[in-house]
Amino acid sequence: NDLCDDKVDEKLEIVEDISNLNRLFNQKTAGFAYPYGKVNDRAISLLKDNGIIYARCAGRSLSFDIPKDFYRFDGTEVISGNKLFTLAKRFIKMSPKKMKLFYVWGHSYEYDMFSIHEKAKCFYELVSNKDDIYYGTNIEIFRYLNALKKLRYDKKSNMFINNSDVDLYVILDGKKIVVKGKNNE
Repeated sequence: NDLCDDKVDEKLEIVEDISNLNRLFNQKTAGFAYPYGKVNDRAISLLKDNGIIYARCAGRSLSFDIPKDFYRFDGTEVISGNKLFTLAKRFIKMSPKKMKLFYVWGHSYEYDMFSIHEKAKCFYELVSNKDDIYYGTNIEIFRYLNALKKLRYDKKSNMFINNSDVDLYVILDGKKIVVKGKNNE
């Protein structure tokens, strides 16, 4: 269904889908992917009202910038996209001053539809096991970025203060530091 079509009862569709997912997986659903990538303010309001904390569109930003709006973000590239390897090689070589995100998304049917099993395997091999890249699921990345916003540096004690439950990674004077989350110390 098209969430932008006034004939669709968004409330019924969204609320019912969230309820069904919560029940089927016996856990609270946190994220959402817009059908066909179509989004509007009514849908976002319904998502927020029903506990959804992020939602992905279906576009390709071809950018590594951190999304400003987690209810309207496009991934960097789709797994079947033609810029996947160019972007991956650029991302791996980067030495950014600010955090960057390489967000790859896709659907399982694309592997067969576009015969990309080998392409995907090569991509995963290219980007895996890099000690300067944080890998995570949608919710892990969302939580990490939110935890990072709360990270504080206390000049007096010369220490980072991490009040989140998430271990955070920073580079200070060229040294990699893990700032343990409050429940992981």
